[in-house]
Amino acid sequence: MPETLYLIETRARNDYTCSACRRRISRGTLYFRHDPFPAARMFRGQLTTHWCRECILASAPGPKELVTGRIRVPAVRVMNRSSSSVEKQLSLLAPLQVQLVGIGPILSEQLAKEPSLLHRISPEEFEEFICDRLFAMGFEPRRVGATNRKDGGVDVVFWPR
Repeated sequence: MPETLYLIETRARNDYTCSACRRRISRGTLYFRHDPFPAARMFRGQLTTHWCRECILASAPGPKELVTGRIRVPAVRVMNRSSSSVEKQLSLLAPLQVQLVGIGPILSEQLAKEPSLLHRISPEEFEEFICDRLFAMGFEPRRVGATNRKDGGVDVVFWPR
């Protein structure tokens, strides 16, 4: 579920179910539709959602955008108004967690098993791997310039920490 709903008010082409209150939205009635960006649909599997007018208007939406005619509403505001249980809200609106993982330990483990993998990684990944290994050895590495730029062959500089 997205954090912000980017809604357009339109008439229902079919019968839908409101994503907040689970009431029926009859064909031909006005309702709000959230269409995720095409890349979000393709790569993250986000689906178009349908919202009844009562749920959206009761959540105090902001003004319509002049160009697109869409309104922005935080999904939490709509779900808080329509849901009764806190656990249900938290399960639907769990925050996205991003975790950075260094390439070095993972690649080292895989290279120990299959050394020919070294020939299949990209130049950028190789430079990042070398920087990670130098850092693990107690140096302070810095990548210099773009990977495929003519720079006299200098890709990484390093010095003791």
